[in-house]
Amino acid sequence: MKRLASDEIRRLKKLLAEWQMPNGMEKLVGQENNNLGSTHFFNQSGLDFLRDAWIAAEFGTLRRAEKVRLVSDNWPDFELVVAGCVEAFEAVWPACHRRQCS
Repeated sequence: MKRLASDEIRRLKKLLAEWQMPNGMEKLVGQENNNLGSTHFFNQSGLDFLRDAWIAAEFGTLRRAEKVRLVSDNWPDFELVVAGCVEAFEAVWPACHRRQCS
């Protein structure tokens, strides 16, 4: 499995910032996860946006969102379009107890 180069990271950030259907985002993130492997997906520096996209795609599917995209600003992490309205969300990870969190 290979790490993502900086030009690949820029390309992915640009793609994920475009409005798309949740299943399209999920497919893109899944392909990248398969190429990276879990070790790089969760541990390579600078890939927080991919984990945010994974959360956005899953949550977008659960909310039956029409569209989803990542936001490049500090807040929010992503936006969904639900029933024609844009909703903003922050992706969060649970606190880790008894194990080291990165």
